[in-house]
Amino acid sequence: MSDSPGKNRASRLVAQPSDDQRPATDEGELAMKIVLISGTRLIGSKSVAILRQGGQEVIAASPKVGVNTITADGLKEALAGAHVVIDLSNSPSF
Repeated sequence: MSDSPGKNRASRLVAQPSDDQRPATDEGELAMKIVLISGTRLIGSKSVAILRQGGQEVIAASPKVGVNTITADGLKEALAGAHVVIDLSNSPSF
């Protein structure tokens, strides 16, 4: 029996690193890889700075850095190994 389209799609795209491959934060906790969609805009850039200050590995995903969530260009690569995805983007106007 095959999966329906889109079912568990994120789990197929994201390879989770084992705990021994993850860096630790200053508090000794395991760091997470966080992908922040629209991470180069006003709120996104501030969020990126706060998360990095806390010791997390943060990818600021946006078209400026080659990640387009509308066309999916660069999205698979940006999400690889991510533990968390935060979407701060605005809905596009068509």
